[in-house]
Amino acid sequence: MSNLNSFKELPTILFAGYLLKECRGFIFLHNLNSCFGLLFFLIFLLFLLLGCVEG
Repeated sequence: MSNLNSFKELPTILFAGYLLKECRGFIFLHNLNSCFGLLFFLIFLLFLLLGCVEG
């Protein structure tokens, strides 16, 4: 079961890395693509919250 959980966390880690790049772009560039990334960040937080409640 824990093996399945760590496998589920891998996309989360990769997505977090992507968001980190996007958020850094948002802070320094303030362009439309980064705003889109920020929207994904909010959705990601929602899923993370649901995952914590589920587990």
